[in-house]
Amino acid sequence: MGFSAIPLAGMDFRKLFKLLWLRFSPEKLSVTVLPPPYLEPKTSQPFDGDSHSHSLRDICMFDYSCNPKHLDFAGRREDARTIRDQKRDDAFEAFDPCPPETNGDEQRFEQMGFPGFAAFTKALAHNANGLVDANSFKSLLDAIQAGTQAAFEQVQLGGGKRLLANPLNAYSFQAIGNDSHGARMAAAPAFNSRNTAVDMVERYWMALCRDIPFDQYANSGLIRAACDDLNNLGFEQEFGFACTPQTLFRGPYAGCEVGPHVSQFLLQDVPFGNQPIQQRQRYPQPGYDYMTDLDSWSQ
Repeated sequence: MGFSAIPLAGMDFRKLFKLLWLRFSPEKLSVTVLPPPYLEPKTSQPFDGDSHSHSLRDICMFDYSCNPKHLDFAGRREDARTIRDQKRDDAFEAFDPCPPETNGDEQRFEQMGFPGFAAFTKALAHNANGLVDANSFKSLLDAIQAGTQAAFEQVQLGGGKRLLANPLNAYSFQAIGNDSHGARMAAAPAFNSRNTAVDMVERYWMALCRDIPFDQYANSGLIRAACDDLNNLGFEQEFGFACTPQTLFRGPYAGCEVGPHVSQFLLQDVPFGNQPIQQRQRYPQPGYDYMTDLDSWSQ
């Protein structure tokens, strides 16, 4: 097996040689190494497998003490700027300037007289029916439009323990990678869509089935009832596969239906240096329900 044109900029030569030596036999290995532009190797002869040959030393090692160009920090600075400029330009081109798509729920329910319905209203004030207060919701929209700390401090919250969590982070810029505002994803399904209906019913079934061990799904009447209910709602038409005890509560992505519900990797200890970390978690008390009344839900 042969390789060619392996650039050495920023590469650990010893690790490179060790990797190649362990992965491939010398008689099958042919490497031509290209140095950075400010380093000049003595030769570019391919490695012939002879550990005592002159080419091995010339290819995998540079005599920095005899090559003054390794001190060309100005050249390195120019190369770094060129690479960073290219990455900047790539990120600029990848930025989608078109506004992201929405599902239209905000405008639709505002016209119906229910501003904020089916929108993000956590920590805001709600009425006795659980609907967001119109003034509270508007104060959040005003703060989002202003994008300042002072504006967010004026948001009319519900008075409970729940607060807005770092809302100004949405306006920050990333110094590494593409800008988050230039990425796009599909709009959330509309509130009156079958997708949302199936998703909500599935969440309620998850709450009802939460105390059933995964290895008992196949023999559970409650699990079978959940599958029948979701299939009758059009689960397969919406997500592309039928709901069975094997596929219940799984994602609609390739491979999600393979294997047990819990990955075996989550049952193994994780080494953190010389400290093994056990991935065991405290299990909630069976039959204990949360947020079953409006007060606890709103707080």
